[in-house]
Amino acid sequence: MKEIFDFIVALAGDFSTVFIMIALIYKPFREWVVKKFVAPESQQNLRMDESERKQVLIENGVLALLHDSIYHECQRHIDKGYIYLDDLKNLENSYMAYSALGGNGTCEELFCRVKKLDLKRREK
Repeated sequence: MKEIFDFIVALAGDFSTVFIMIALIYKPFREWVVKKFVAPESQQNLRMDESERKQVLIENGVLALLHDSIYHECQRHIDKGYIYLDDLKNLENSYMAYSALGGNGTCEELFCRVKKLDLKRREK
């Protein structure tokens, strides 16, 4: 049994040595190995980089849309001098998402001013 094990180990060692020598010496084989095993990983990395870049652009777009919405809604309520409770809750939800995405202080200041406005209930 030990002889068979030794033979397998020797064969595996010889095979890996031959494989390495062929890869170093034989250029077309080396290029095939790179194309078959290395290039797909590089392609995947490029796709991941592109995906991550698009994700950042999407987050920035959502942040810009939230900023615009919050800014205009805050201005509208400040001009009126009051806010309905359900409008305040909607504004708060938008502001929480905006803040979690890293929004700046412009909307924070306006949102704080809106929270100080008189609260009204809608008449049914």
